[in-house]
Amino acid sequence: MVIRNCLELLSELSELERIMDEQKRLLKNLNIEVDCDETLISTLTTYLKSKNKS
Repeated sequence: MVIRNCLELLSELSELERIMDEQKRLLKNLNIEVDCDETLISTLTTYLKSKNKS
């Protein structure tokens, strides 16, 4: 059970990373700089809070 949950989380993180990379590329095309580390931390924090409420 724990291993399955870890694999699901890794899969979700991988998808999140892909989405963020795509968004970063789009923003770069618009000459907008974003602190991706801070954005990732904020996004993960929000995600984990929502998961804990479920």
